[in-house]
Amino acid sequence: MIIFYSLFSILVLTSINVAEAGHHNRVNCLLPPKTGPCKGSFPRYYFDIETRSCKAFIYGGCQGNSNNFSKKHHCEKRCRAFRYFGSK
Repeated sequence: MIIFYSLFSILVLTSINVAEAGHHNRVNCLLPPKTGPCKGSFPRYYFDIETRSCKAFIYGGCQGNSNNFSKKHHCEKRCRAFRYFGSK
């Protein structure tokens, strides 16, 4: 019985952490694009809450934020909830 409760507790705690991580990642879609101070020139995508779409920008390579995706489809997948329910 102790094993059952231990496994159940682990499952519940893992589920809570996954749910919180998913919410945190979606909130990152609300951040503005941040090029950063470095001089690199990396094509990236960010979610624009005003147009509710993913747009291209140039990332300098350091001190950006998490609204920064290497592929447009990654941006669209992560931020898709805001395409329909984001605020204008």
